[in-house]
Amino acid sequence: MKTICIKTAFGLIALTTSYCYASDALTLEALSKGHASGTMSEDIASNIKAKTRSNAPVYMDVRLVKRYAQEGCGRLAYIVKQEKVPTTDGKLVPLVMNWQMNVCMDGNPPREPMIEVQK
Repeated sequence: MKTICIKTAFGLIALTTSYCYASDALTLEALSKGHASGTMSEDIASNIKAKTRSNAPVYMDVRLVKRYAQEGCGRLAYIVKQEKVPTTDGKLVPLVMNWQMNVCMDGNPPREPMIEVQK
């Protein structure tokens, strides 16, 4: 699988970092079935946990926003959630990160032009 890198800014705790991960089962399932969700694998979640200073599990929800004419390609919406993230004033709050990206089953972006499949 090709590696996909996503740059995410955390307004909540004033961090900016990049998360790189292999095109994983949730991405592939969302591209084929339209939706996937689950707990992020520990190798990925450990990076997030280190930044947030929370040991709570990290959940990911992936939904297909649109399918492209190119076979196995679409626009996916990702939501990553983690509960009990400490703030600078000692409160525990949920962290939610959202982003979208165009991706294909092989981990590459779709070729241009990105033509939507007509419904």
